[in-house]
Amino acid sequence: MRWSAPPRTVGVVPLRLLALATSGPRGQIAVRTNDGQITVRVLRSSRSRGRDVTPTIQALLDEVGLRPADLDALAVDVGPGSFTGVRVGVSTIKTLAWTLDRPVVGVTSLELLAAAADSPGPLLAIRDAGRGTVYAQRFEAGAPTTEARRLAGADVLAIQDGAVAVGED
Repeated sequence: MRWSAPPRTVGVVPLRLLALATSGPRGQIAVRTNDGQITVRVLRSSRSRGRDVTPTIQALLDEVGLRPADLDALAVDVGPGSFTGVRVGVSTIKTLAWTLDRPVVGVTSLELLAAAADSPGPLLAIRDAGRGTVYAQRFEAGAPTTEARRLAGADVLAIQDGAVAVGED
């Protein structure tokens, strides 16, 4: 199996992509179709995400009129977050990639938050880590400037240093 970043386009056809994020409290599955439309489904709960992933992927592909073989590439959230959630997502995507012989890209949940903010200024991507802590990582111009760390609330303020905080909620 190849682990590589997929190209933005495949030939002259825009990329058809399946993305899976299961490391957070609410797993999500997204499909990007030929016309650039992105359709997202939220999984019911973290407790049932292992059972719901495959049927939700199939239902989402049916809804947008794609078969698994139509996909050009796959993407998966590799954490930080729920270890079980990461295992569910990575094993599902790796199985699909191997079966379909498609490239896969792994993206951290903090990179996804920073990219969604779409801001060149300094950002601090934050997500809940439980027990009064958060996962945090600084970004500038879309690139990480620190490693992802698990921190207590007061420690987050020390690394924020003027960066705009972005998070899930």
